[in-house]
Amino acid sequence: MPIWYYSLTVDQVGFSAALVRRMVGEASVKAIHIAGTCDTKGEEIAYLRDLIVAAGQPAVIVDLGTRAPTIRPDIQAADVAACHPLGTAISATDRGAAVSAMGTAFAAWCRASADRISGIIAVGGGGGTSIACAGMRELPYGAPKLMISTLASGDTAAYVGTSDIIMVPSVTDIAGLYLAPPDNAIVLCVDEKSQIQALDRTAPMLPMQPMQPGLS
Repeated sequence: MPIWYYSLTVDQVGFSAALVRRMVGEASVKAIHIAGTCDTKGEEIAYLRDLIVAAGQPAVIVDLGTRAPTIRPDIQAADVAACHPLGTAISATDRGAAVSAMGTAFAAWCRASADRISGIIAVGGGGGTSIACAGMRELPYGAPKLMISTLASGDTAAYVGTSDIIMVPSVTDIAGLYLAPPDNAIVLCVDEKSQIQALDRTAPMLPMQPMQPGLS
């Protein structure tokens, strides 16, 4: 698929939230899921959604926030929070407790929704990254997972774990619209996934020689 739409503005794309909901109205339809805190990152999340839909992929916004969202998500934060195994209400005042509880809830939500997720992209700072990655780690290997995070340049082991999450640094703090968001990456992953083939080697493996890594 040509990568041509980076320069498009939200007005030029012109896809409404209502149109996106119609595209993914059937539970059996897979879609790229865009996760993030819609109370603080609503504009950025909506922008990514519009560009992904413009590229021909259905997209769903999942709200991971603890306060009133600034946009209308497809999956409400309350729906995610309801998946917490203890049915714990998410606190809007204790940020640490809220991040931990929402991370647990999102992990449970992703396990239950894995068959409807063709790929997932998330944006966030420290709290948003912790919540989003908790859910991404529950998805099967091979399902495209892209995390745009202010923490991507440091030690990401606590967030990625043993999963195949790809973390992309946001370069600057996520405070405004991306001029060139990595939404193409998640679209390309989903578009090409079914075409990836495991090819047999055309030549046998060469025997390992002394002094090569792996030999004592």
